[in-house]
Amino acid sequence: MSSKLQMKVKKICFLADSHSLYDDRIYWKEALSLKKAGYEIYYILAGDKVENGITKEGIHFQIIQKDYFPKNRYINFLAKRYLPGGLYSQMFKSAATVEADVYHIQDLKVNRIGKKFKNLNHGPKIIYDIHEPYPENIIDYRRTKGPGTIIKNLYAKYIRRWEHNCAKIYDLIIVTEENVYKRFSAFLPKEKVQIIYNYTNLESPDQARDLKMKEFDAIYTGGITKLRGAFKILEAIKILKKKKDGLKMLFLGSYFPADLKGEMIKFIKEHQLESNILLLDAVPYNEVVGHYQKSKIGLGIFLPIKTH
Repeated sequence: MSSKLQMKVKKICFLADSHSLYDDRIYWKEALSLKKAGYEIYYILAGDKVENGITKEGIHFQIIQKDYFPKNRYINFLAKRYLPGGLYSQMFKSAATVEADVYHIQDLKVNRIGKKFKNLNHGPKIIYDIHEPYPENIIDYRRTKGPGTIIKNLYAKYIRRWEHNCAKIYDLIIVTEENVYKRFSAFLPKEKVQIIYNYTNLESPDQARDLKMKEFDAIYTGGITKLRGAFKILEAIKILKKKKDGLKMLFLGSYFPADLKGEMIKFIKEHQLESNILLLDAVPYNEVVGHYQKSKIGLGIFLPIKTH
């Protein structure tokens, strides 16, 4: 935390609408690090059911039930923005009662209530934590054709402008990568934008094993998508299998879209790679390091798109 925000800070309140309570970055890396540093941490988030309490690690939490509207995107759009008592209104009301010294926004849409925190009587500071390059994600990950692409690009420009305008009133912007840092530091003071890389903590009682004892030659962890190189890795293993006996590759994470895993399994079967590639779903954060310890090489084969 910057020196400007350390002064007189006791309570920090995280706000998220797209992350779970035990999210890797928010909970295990940020919240617990700040808790260990002596801060009192509150986490208000959206979920499938109402819940509140204190975790065994001492994090106060409140889950507000998500808004559920008809699947029609236009009705959804209007309802979420104009019906009273929605998710974001409840989120602001709950967060305001905490009277935190710092409000830490973790997701794009939570910016809808960001400005309101500036009007609270106790004068809190606001941090905006940018996990993804959102405008670029809209362009790269939403498949469209014809007029749909024009609308998509206009929407991405709108989100970029809106996000920038929100950032101007905040006290600190945290980013996870250089391309987002360059975008925000281009119009904000350099000290107002900081990079905190979303790396895994490799400290573990289980010391790194000898290479000969490792189970996997390579590992990919995180969100598994075509644009993050899922099929490029499969194709590479197909080629390398001919040159190295017993080659083993591990995928560990969540598959997007949901049917991607099925496509990958089909490729693996078609090319007789069942003994070379293991597809695992996401595991609890504290188990990730163990899989790294069993692997020789970590892969990040991201395709050259705007997001990356």
